[in-house]
Amino acid sequence: MESKILTAVTTVVFASVIMISSQNKSLAETKNAQSGKPAAEVTKMANNMFAQKITTTSKIDKMKAKETVKIKVKVKNISNEKWLGMPAKNCVGASYHWLDGSKNVIVFEGNRTHLTKDLLPGKSERLELKIKAPDTPGSYRLQITMFQRGIAWFDKKGAKTLDIPVTVTE
Repeated sequence: MESKILTAVTTVVFASVIMISSQNKSLAETKNAQSGKPAAEVTKMANNMFAQKITTTSKIDKMKAKETVKIKVKVKNISNEKWLGMPAKNCVGASYHWLDGSKNVIVFEGNRTHLTKDLLPGKSERLELKIKAPDTPGSYRLQITMFQRGIAWFDKKGAKTLDIPVTVTE
């Protein structure tokens, strides 16, 4: 008798999970149908909070191996969300990657510079970044991007980076 009750309860729970899963899928399909946008575009809209525009007037085409230089960048929040500044737990900041000539990542996470205040959509802030050159001489691409601490790197969510070719010498 106990075994039959346990089987019946398991069947009801399993059927409920399938029904809820099916309803959630239908809800997602309905939202896409209501917006009239393909699923890929809906996903792109969700990632819009990571939209960035980064510019610089600093000239940084040559560096010595292991050298650290400061450059000024202007970051603009072109997303539809507020970016949190310090001291927020999930604050936003700028950092960089170094890629070699074959687009292999040599340094994934360079020095970080956090926003000093919240940055509303459409607003900009100037930051000074400390860029440390790779250890080995060669031709590289410095890729500057924003990140949200503990959440994501903006470029990994589809944001366009500021790319600068740099020759590293001895």
